[in-house]
Amino acid sequence: MHPDPAEPQKPRTDAPTPEAAECASTELAPQSPPPRKPVTATDLPTSERPTPLPPAASAPAAGWPSLPGYEILRELGRGGMGVVYEARQTRLDRRVAIKVSLPGADTERFLREARLLARIRSPYVVAVHDFAVLANDRPALVMEWVEGTNLARLLRKEGLALSEERVLPWMRHTCEGMLAAAEQGIIHRDLKPSNLLIDGQSCVRVADFG
Repeated sequence: MHPDPAEPQKPRTDAPTPEAAECASTELAPQSPPPRKPVTATDLPTSERPTPLPPAASAPAAGWPSLPGYEILRELGRGGMGVVYEARQTRLDRRVAIKVSLPGADTERFLREARLLARIRSPYVVAVHDFAVLANDRPALVMEWVEGTNLARLLRKEGLALSEERVLPWMRHTCEGMLAAAEQGIIHRDLKPSNLLIDGQSCVRVADFG
């Protein structure tokens, strides 16, 4: 049955009112979840927190040698045969002195010095820890670190003000070190004030046998 076209049609009563439509849109619209706070290591239990990475070694300065297992800290001085650096042995976390030959130096001479020092057992002679050849074929000698100064530097600083009471023990230590070397058939070829290292306890160690 078709409606009479002449008869006006009544509006539908089941259409939603504007207020109802607004409520419906509010109720049916998907609700976005609240933003999640990022989880940081401090939010985890202590037993589950990741182990922090050790600090990276600083990059060596230009011209400084690169020796695996060691971090070069600074240059200490230069001589006729090589350059001496203060360094840190990373695995054992201890300071050492590294003597690196100058370009063109005799590798066999450096190796001979390392072997000579390694044979000496004396508290008055600098101990040798290792010998290595760098990537550029320059030999390096890893030695005991002596915290303090040397006699040449002390003489420049204090001049003739050094008292006999201070100097006599240093000379005795030097003689003890030379005696230990002589017992191994070793003669120091360059004994001078700059090769007499004086530590914080005022003990002398002989270095740089050449």
